[in-house]
Amino acid sequence: MKKRMMLIINPMAGRSGYKTGFGEVMNILDSGGYLTTVYFTQGRGDATVFAAQHAAEYDTVACIGGDGTLSEVVSGLMQVPNPPPLGYIPMGTTNDVASTLGLPKNATDAALRIVTGTPTAFDVGSFGEQSFFTYVAAFGAFTAVSYETPQNEKQALGHLAYVLEAMGRLNAIDHYCAHVEYDGG
Repeated sequence: MKKRMMLIINPMAGRSGYKTGFGEVMNILDSGGYLTTVYFTQGRGDATVFAAQHAAEYDTVACIGGDGTLSEVVSGLMQVPNPPPLGYIPMGTTNDVASTLGLPKNATDAALRIVTGTPTAFDVGSFGEQSFFTYVAAFGAFTAVSYETPQNEKQALGHLAYVLEAMGRLNAIDHYCAHVEYDGG
């Protein structure tokens, strides 16, 4: 009997490259014993809602997208009492999380890792009880850059789009004071 996989796809992530190799990814998942149901996001927050509402129905949840898509899926899974394992096929603009965790950035290699690999633990941080992050918690001058960089510029320029957006904000930098608490400190 096949295992059930929920695959959440952000079709706007990166340069919208999820279509490249998509058939091969689906074949790998199928050959690996998964019956895969695909959910396409249409806007910010969709991946969180999909994961929170439906993850308990599946043996595994995976996503195709960038760091933001992964973060949304994790936020949804954090709302599920016993969340299933999470697979990640990085197809975003920068894929910093995949780089940091040493995960494959090639879609077919990532799919093979989901099917045959060993799970990798990673920390999830939170702001309060309902706001989670997987990689970076930021505040200050450039927080909005990743959210407000136009999608068409990210698709055309990749990481450079973020740099250009940040450079345009240099003259508007404000100062902030902060107090940070962490386990053991």
